Amino acid sequence: MPDVDAALSEYAPFASELAKNIATAANYYQREEYKKDSFAKGKELHAKLLAGFEKLDAHSDKLGLAVSAWHASHLPDLSKADEGQKAAIAALEDARALMVMLASKNVDPAAVKTALQKLETSAAALKTHGSTNQTDPWSKIMVPAFDNFLRDMKAAEPKLTDKGISSPSLYLPVVTGFVSLIEGKHRALSRSLMAKAQAEKAQAAGTAQPAAPAAPAPEKE
Repeated sequence: MPDVDAALSEYAPFASELAKNIATAANYYQREEYKKDSFAKGKELHAKLLAGFEKLDAHSDKLGLAVSAWHASHLPDLSKADEGQKAAIAALEDARALMVMLASKNVDPAAVKTALQKLETSAAALKTHGSTNQTDPWSKIMVPAFDNFLRDMKAAEPKLTDKGISSPSLYLPVVTGFVSLIEGKHRALSRSLMAKAQAEKAQAAGTAQPAAPAAPAPEKE
């Protein structure tokens, strides 16, 4: 996926630097360091944040379009997946659609609210599956991640405008929560594959035919 790699190579260092500046600014004001330097560092951070957010839309749009195009042409084949995986992937796709909306240049708050409700429904379906399949790795790993993502998304929703989530301190947890969903998916897939391999190994051992007895040694005359 060369287009995604190219967009990500630009976005990752930019987003990392922006997040670093946001965290630095938050600590600066929380610790009231501005009282010691007459807002000198605050003015410097303000300029950096202003420049960063001016570029955020362009970087986000480029990455979002590349990821959406790649994802649309590489949909997962769930024909052989178990019910837990199907429920988890369905909820993850709803979360992904929500993030694409938030990353767009012109955000439709009503559409985001509808997408959030859809995600709540699909995440609830995964949780219901987990309640009756308590060893299922998909629900065990991903339900807490979805709970956290939904919590942060609901906290940010009141600050949602046609420009997106207006508060950086509320937007960053949403982004972090979505990253946790992606990580959770990979962990759940790994755990699921390991469990299936162990089950197949145990089944093979249980159905193995006993070895034929050795032929008796010839009697000595």
